[in-house]
Amino acid sequence: MFGRSQSNTTGLSAVFFIRSGSVDGFLRGPDGKIAYRCQAELPYQREVDLVRYKKSMLAALLDVAMRLSTEGIAPYAAAHGHNGLTRGLVILSAPWHQPFIGRLHSAWDKPQKANAALFHTLAEEEMRRQQEGLTKLLGEPVEVLAESVTDLEINGYPVKTPRNELAIEIAALLSGAAVGASTHESISEVVGKVLQVEPEITTSMQLLVAQTPVAENRYVLLEIHGEITEATLVENGVVTDRETFPEGTHELVRIIESAKGISAAEALSALRLYYGGKQENDPVLNDAVVKGMEQWQKSLAASFQALSDFLPVPEIMVLATDPAWHAIYQSALNEGTFIASQLGKNPEVRWIGDLVPGATVDYAPFLAQMAGDSRVGEAGTKTA
Repeated sequence: MFGRSQSNTTGLSAVFFIRSGSVDGFLRGPDGKIAYRCQAELPYQREVDLVRYKKSMLAALLDVAMRLSTEGIAPYAAAHGHNGLTRGLVILSAPWHQPFIGRLHSAWDKPQKANAALFHTLAEEEMRRQQEGLTKLLGEPVEVLAESVTDLEINGYPVKTPRNELAIEIAALLSGAAVGASTHESISEVVGKVLQVEPEITTSMQLLVAQTPVAENRYVLLEIHGEITEATLVENGVVTDRETFPEGTHELVRIIESAKGISAAEALSALRLYYGGKQENDPVLNDAVVKGMEQWQKSLAASFQALSDFLPVPEIMVLATDPAWHAIYQSALNEGTFIASQLGKNPEVRWIGDLVPGATVDYAPFLAQMAGDSRVGEAGTKTA
């Protein structure tokens, strides 16, 4: 429960990054370099059907796994005399996982010995409550991907390790992530059958928080994908709260598609040209983009208000999104009206590509690199 290190990751690894709009696949060599990559897009849906959405994700995962096997692993093994995979890893972004956060607290009239076992018992009770809540939410049992206990306090004072101190009160923070059992089983089955390896499953949020170099004690990590935006509050390197809303770049495409009466592909192309400064004289497109971004800003502001019981929004925001869309959201966060009406102050927006060189071109392989780094520790492992 309090963390353990990952298994040896020095061999040939297959890494999958399942996002809301695509599945990326990577072959990571023993030298740590990306030897092969491919991607499959999830079919665009004008209105998202959840059952069809999950099926399309699994179909894309199967496609990527097959290409990794035939176009990546087989040629690599032939060229390098390698026997095959030693590890498979699946990284989930929202909405494919459910993070959880629980506050642990207990108090007594008579002092108790505060040790690891006492905190462990308290955490197990809270973990059962979290699992019951997630099971009701998802309508099925859940698989816990990771869990950790942090921010330990004894008698109101922070401690790193409990050492049998006499306590009348203890507190801590339980955090982690879970996934629906059927989704976990389906993902494991697809990867296992194609690549003959049982994959580990973790989340992009855990990897980003574990290794993104932000010196400040408090910041918001913004992961923006095709269908969803995830805002995670990080304090002292620990996830303390998280909000999501079902709006991403695809929603902006839908608004343009409807306003101009064009196809999704044409709307996407128009959006790229608009932010490239080549469509400024199109008033219909301009109005659609403004409408879409105002809608996203309002949803984001509501998420900020819900984070950590209405405490002030941190000034530092870290954007984790594909480089093609970085300018869109950077502009939206720094737009004067939005700041004045929703934030009240200018945020310092940092892009993941400016913080980590490997993410400058595309933060997907950056995550694949991090996933094989032993420094990730408990972030990619279910603790016990």
